[in-house]
Amino acid sequence: MKKIITLLFLSILTLPLHAVVILVHGTFALHADWCSPGGEFYEELEKQAHKIHQKVVPFLWSGALGDTARIKAGRALTKLILSYPDFEEIILIGHSHGGNVINIASQLLAYEKVTKDGPVIEAIKSLAPRSFDTIASAITQDERRIKYVFFLGTPVAPAPYVPAMSIIENVFNMYSIGDTIQNVFGFYATTYPPHERITNVEIRFDTYQPGHTQLHEPIIARWILLIPKLVKTKKSDVRDGTLCLSEKHEPTYIPIASRVLDVFLSMHQDQLDALKDQEDEKDEPY
Repeated sequence: MKKIITLLFLSILTLPLHAVVILVHGTFALHADWCSPGGEFYEELEKQAHKIHQKVVPFLWSGALGDTARIKAGRALTKLILSYPDFEEIILIGHSHGGNVINIASQLLAYEKVTKDGPVIEAIKSLAPRSFDTIASAITQDERRIKYVFFLGTPVAPAPYVPAMSIIENVFNMYSIGDTIQNVFGFYATTYPPHERITNVEIRFDTYQPGHTQLHEPIIARWILLIPKLVKTKKSDVRDGTLCLSEKHEPTYIPIASRVLDVFLSMHQDQLDALKDQEDEKDEPY
């Protein structure tokens, strides 16, 4: 009997880990179709998640504007995350200020001193690092509760709206130059400062740069769960860049270094051609 129990226990340990994908809408989007079952984005995300043995869970909050609503939502999201067993992979997707609800939840998960009934906003501000330089990878891989976080047009702000990287393996901040809402008239940033596990990903569609609401188009849902593979999540390979999405072909990821090189080459193509011609003349026989 003891042998049978041991075998059953070992078989459970060797089962493949499935992930829970929690989708968090933004401000004023409580009743939006895209983030609910039946919505185009949700249905496409669920379809792609199913292919890799993941399940999608919608997280609904008031969608009200302001810190109070986002903190209340962050607490509720924390409870949802903690309701899953430790071995379950947690993936979070947040559009607009839904991403900052995720940030609040990550802070609540990371800092035990932020109590259930305490003054959360003041506590987080005092505990959370104000500079991303201090968000170190001090915690081991096994202690991270959240596998991936995907932000879609999330306003980037200092504490308390900072991702607690001690419990998050990787953050992918997806933004668009065509999004005129994310920075809220210059009060917020669109990208995060350099960090070894935060990747800023500019989104471009076939012929244009999407706006704020277009960052939850079905084409993004089709590829979002594969972004870690597209940008490579090894420490030395994670680089900011541009993800080009098309209905006609598979996505293309262009790291910033390559993008800068392309711009340099296009600006100096005439000079490069002239140098090549000079070299060719030198090689001609007399």
